[in-house]
Amino acid sequence: SDDIALSPLGKVLAIAERLDTLAGGFAAGLKPTGNKDPFALRRNALGLARTIIESGFDLNLSSFLMSAVESARAAIELSMTRLAKQEALDEEKTVAEFSPTANYKAKPQKKVSEIDLVSNDELANDLYDFILDRLRGYYADKGVPVQHFNAVAELRPASLYDFDRRIDAIGTFAQLPEAEALAAANKRINNILKKAGDDVPATVDTALLKEPAEAALAEAVEAVYAETGHALAHGDYVDALAHLARLRPRVDAFFDDVMVNVDDVPLRNNRLALLRRLSERLGSVAAIEHLSA
Repeated sequence: SDDIALSPLGKVLAIAERLDTLAGGFAAGLKPTGNKDPFALRRNALGLARTIIESGFDLNLSSFLMSAVESARAAIELSMTRLAKQEALDEEKTVAEFSPTANYKAKPQKKVSEIDLVSNDELANDLYDFILDRLRGYYADKGVPVQHFNAVAELRPASLYDFDRRIDAIGTFAQLPEAEALAAANKRINNILKKAGDDVPATVDTALLKEPAEAALAEAVEAVYAETGHALAHGDYVDALAHLARLRPRVDAFFDDVMVNVDDVPLRNNRLALLRRLSERLGSVAAIEHLSA
């Protein structure tokens, strides 16, 4: 609960030191289990997250974690190589002392790459998840509902400062009268798309929009893509979600008047394509389906 470093240099050093500590600990297999955390990695993770967020540093944490993991792995490999060489020299010296005429052959060194280790990508992702777990408590202490946290965490933003802005935006969105209905609609859409599998077309064919409600929704979706593109690119998530909230009447009308899983395959696939395009934009700030009861 202490304050973060005050000076810019202090903040940068705090971030670098914690990245090094966390990556080194995870690379060495020292991830905390249960209540045991002898190297205070949980505290380091929270300190790292707080310093980034409260300093307003819009950093690509995923990239930083990968660099830190690669450096830690390289340091461990170098240490193990040196240790193996020293052990071989010690063994050779011992054999020579007890049997000067023996034809001694040093054991072949085993490279670290031959040891069964997880990949750097897996380790960096595991470390990212570990940091998110610390943020869960951080936001809970601030009164952020767990549904809001889960909605943002599902997108795994590379920047924790960006993560924080999304948390604020989803809190504002959740207060809108359209929020719960759109959250429920997106949950329904995701279930439909999950059952459809990977055969959903990438684009919507306007010639196949037969029902007025689906044509109206398609038009509204394209309009909201145009309206929210700039806001999303600049992190104005409140504005983007406000535009998305206006889709509710079109979405309600679509589900009231249009049957998605019809026997006509091209027609069904086109409706699925429309729903996928809608869902991608509804989930552009956070997985809003988590707001649905």
